[in-house]
Amino acid sequence: MRDGVLLGPASAARCTRRRRRPDAGTARNCAAHAGANRHRVPAKWTAEAARLLRPGGRLVFLTNSTLSHLCTPDLDEEPITNELVRPLFGQYRTKWPEYPGIEYHISHGDWIRILRENGFVIDALHELRPGDEAQTHRYYFTTPVEWARRWPGEDLWETHLR
Repeated sequence: MRDGVLLGPASAARCTRRRRRPDAGTARNCAAHAGANRHRVPAKWTAEAARLLRPGGRLVFLTNSTLSHLCTPDLDEEPITNELVRPLFGQYRTKWPEYPGIEYHISHGDWIRILRENGFVIDALHELRPGDEAQTHRYYFTTPVEWARRWPGEDLWETHLR
């Protein structure tokens, strides 16, 4: 029995090279980092997490908040705005002009539907906020601390498999 599985691009590549997937129902916990859930089709990777987890097993994952995505301009070098710059509906697949890959950003309603369809119960949704001492990091300049103190830049989902 596995204690946990990390869903991400590196673990997926390892399984592909070995030509086998971990056994179904063997994990107690599963965590998906930003690359796993932003660059993978949400319904597919949550189904894989459900396959790996035993009943009662936990899935914890981090996403960009819906609001942060709606306020993010198309150009990478531009920081997030205080205005909605893209629609909420129809934003399932996002192709950024200066980035070769596809990202998936879905609403809370879509996350709830997908999680339930895959047998998950939502235990908590945390809208993350930086601490008082936090500062904007040069790598994450697109979401300044000042913005993230007013609105959630990321969401942390806690779920378990029925």
